[in-house]
Amino acid sequence: NSEPAAFLIASHRDCVDDDKVDTVNDHLKHRIQSSTELFGEKLVQFSAPGKPVFALDTTRDQNEIEDLRKSLHNVMNTKFQDIKVPVSWCALSLKLKRRKQSLYTYQTCFKLAKESGIKDEDDFKAVLWFLHNRAGTIMYY
Repeated sequence: NSEPAAFLIASHRDCVDDDKVDTVNDHLKHRIQSSTELFGEKLVQFSAPGKPVFALDTTRDQNEIEDLRKSLHNVMNTKFQDIKVPVSWCALSLKLKRRKQSLYTYQTCFKLAKESGIKDEDDFKAVLWFLHNRAGTIMYY
């Protein structure tokens, strides 16, 4: 499954009281559960049962930080282990990241794609879609 994963992390739990954290968790849980048109069955990752937010005090919660690391690792291993991306797509992504430029014309980007081993315009459109919708590394409209 190559659907995107998202974690809600609140890194300054020490700045708010526990009641506020519980209120935010309850509100988000209700909104998520009532928004099946947005999430369907795809939203399964909670920090703990019924708690969408990982609320951390980064100055004291070393065990919780380690739990978050493990959760991130587990999701990445299970959700993204089967994604096969052509080397040419990775080469284009790296080429775009290494350049100082942040905006490209379609033709300039296609030229970079050709240099990366992407010869066909249909494949180029597919990599643009992937980098926009799945990897989130570019915005293509």
